[in-house]
Amino acid sequence: MTSSTSPHPVSGSVHNRVESGIALTFDDGPDPFFTTSILDHLAAAEVLATFFLVGELLASNEDLIRRIADDGHGVGSHGWDHVRHSKLSDTEILSSIERSAEAISAITGEHPALFRPPYGDHDNRVVAIARENGQAVWLWSVDARDWERPGTEAIVRRVVEQIENGSVVLLHDGRGERSQTVAAVPSIIDLTRDQGYVFVPIATSA
Repeated sequence: MTSSTSPHPVSGSVHNRVESGIALTFDDGPDPFFTTSILDHLAAAEVLATFFLVGELLASNEDLIRRIADDGHGVGSHGWDHVRHSKLSDTEILSSIERSAEAISAITGEHPALFRPPYGDHDNRVVAIARENGQAVWLWSVDARDWERPGTEAIVRRVVEQIENGSVVLLHDGRGERSQTVAAVPSIIDLTRDQGYVFVPIATSA
């Protein structure tokens, strides 16, 4: 199951809003088909987003990761595998964060400055260990719940009805059937732009 839980309350070390604009973010990839399709939509609309990547999926998708980076999108870590990090030991948390960061860096040449724990699940240890590894923890403020596969129109509606300046939108491009999300992206972009918003990738240092 790839569902997300509501993020914990945001502290000074955990972020869920950008200074201005709207940040579209995609979790659980890369996926050769769904991520590529989303990248095509983003490129056609000249929109930059942020992708939080699962470390164990990177080796078989190196060209796709390079495209994400080369297209100018933000690249963050989603841990080595999709587990609840607060349930891990300190050593296991560090291993997940380090391994994923090293895999991303080996492909893109850049150490990721962003970390989003799967399910938004974190505690003080996760935040501290990520920070020690040069990564700030980023959650979200708008959850499309697209993992439920409620239909393309429902995904679009959930995003458009919740957004405001500074929103960070959670969507998914991997670890499941994401065709509804892919189909929703152009409408989300068009309707959000109609409201006067601009799109920004997340860019921060820990």
